[in-house]
Amino acid sequence: RMTPFPLAPRTARMVVEAADRFGDVVDEVLMVASWMSGRRPFRFPQGEEREARAAQRAFAHPLGDAATAVTVVRAYYNASDKTSFCERNYLDPDTMMFLTHAHEQLRDVARGLDIEIKRGGKLGSVVRCVAAGYADQILVADGRLFVGPGGIACAVHPASSLFKVPVRYIVATDILVLKRPYATNCSALKPEWIAEVNPDLA
Repeated sequence: RMTPFPLAPRTARMVVEAADRFGDVVDEVLMVASWMSGRRPFRFPQGEEREARAAQRAFAHPLGDAATAVTVVRAYYNASDKTSFCERNYLDPDTMMFLTHAHEQLRDVARGLDIEIKRGGKLGSVVRCVAAGYADQILVADGRLFVGPGGIACAVHPASSLFKVPVRYIVATDILVLKRPYATNCSALKPEWIAEVNPDLA
C-alpha cells in the first residue's frame, strides 16, 4: 500500500503504520507527511526575528516537530481569516497553501486505498508512526549530541522545537550535514515506543 503515495518510501511507511495500527491519527500523519514534502513555513523577517521566534515557540509541542506540524496545520485549517493568521504567526501563506493542498492530495490517495481518514487521536501515536517509518534514524543522547546507527553524532538543529530540550531518544527524519551534522524534523520518543520498531536501541 506504500507505492501509490507520492512520498519517499519511509514517509509512506509511516502512513501505512497509521492505517494499520493507529487509525485514529491517520489524518494527522498525513498532515505530517505533507509538512515534510515542502519547506518549513516559518518566516523570520529582518528586524522581526524575536517576534517570529516567539510565534514559532507558541506552536511548539513537547513531543517535537511532528506534533508541532500537526498543531500548526490544525490551527491554519481552523482560522477564519487565513491571511491574517499567517501574518500574525509569521507563516508563509504560499507554503501553507501548498501544505494543505498536499494534505488533500494524500487524503485522496488514502481513500482510493480504502483507508479510513480518522483524526483526533493522541499525538504520541503520530510520533510512533514517524518512528516506524524512520526506525533507522532513531538517535540516543550522548552528552550534548545524539548518536545513531553507524556511530554518527549530531546535534539537534536550532530550528527544531526540540532544540536544547533534554530528551533521551529522538527520531530524526533528516540528517543535515553542514559544518557539522544536524538532526532535523525531530520527535521525542519513549523507550517503549522504540522497542516496537528498533529493539536494539530500547
